[in-house]
Amino acid sequence: RKHLSDALDYSLEPLPSGSPPARSPEAPEHTPTMMQKWDDPDDSPEGIAPEDGPSRFCLGRSCAESQIILARMLLITPLLYAGWYLFAAVISASFEDLPLSGTVPFKHERFVTGDGASEANARLAFDYRVGRGSGPDEYRPLTAWLSMVLTNALLAPWLIFLCAHDSRRAVDYSSSLQSLHVILVTGIMDGLPDNSCWWLTMTGCWLWQSQVATLLLSRCGSGRSGCTRRLDWGPRGAGPSLPVGIATEHVSRRVFNASLVP
Repeated sequence: RKHLSDALDYSLEPLPSGSPPARSPEAPEHTPTMMQKWDDPDDSPEGIAPEDGPSRFCLGRSCAESQIILARMLLITPLLYAGWYLFAAVISASFEDLPLSGTVPFKHERFVTGDGASEANARLAFDYRVGRGSGPDEYRPLTAWLSMVLTNALLAPWLIFLCAHDSRRAVDYSSSLQSLHVILVTGIMDGLPDNSCWWLTMTGCWLWQSQVATLLLSRCGSGRSGCTRRLDWGPRGAGPSLPVGIATEHVSRRVFNASLVP
């Protein structure tokens, strides 16, 4: 209480014109913390020069936020493809025990049929006449299409719902999933998909999963488990650390610099 009273009394003394505000004799020197790095000298308060070091921003976002998004993407991507294989196995088993291939999520050429396919199947991979009298292989385009649609329409929105903590981030996660899938398809199959059926299906899945995930987060986001909320906000009862730290430093500078300007 004595130190605070001395600091407030010291702040009422007039200062010479053009001189910077003096510090209290008993006030500790303020040193910038790790949270205080200014890239522009004009933005640094009290004349503190910007520190050298890596930037805190990655592609327009803070590095910590980008790392969190990357970690969550690495978590949900295996779950997405595990569900993809599960849907493909169930559909293949229902179509005359069609053998399941290990590259079924990535073989984009299966959306169009090869030699011996019926005319209807060549026009549209999911036509109702697919498989009539042509053997089990006639069902491969339908299996590939259905597994892609069911995975992205039923499973992907819930995975995004569990990872994203804001409905405005649903489109970001959906776009990241689809972009990663295109990269994997191109790398595994050694070529960019060139058939319109695959691209139209993927675009429709992206629009669907992003909108459904946005709806889930806006309507049911507050009802998620406490474990998911703690991943977003830290331990139970704790808020975001960065705004609190900045507010604390700001208040301490106001007191010890003897400035009463809000």
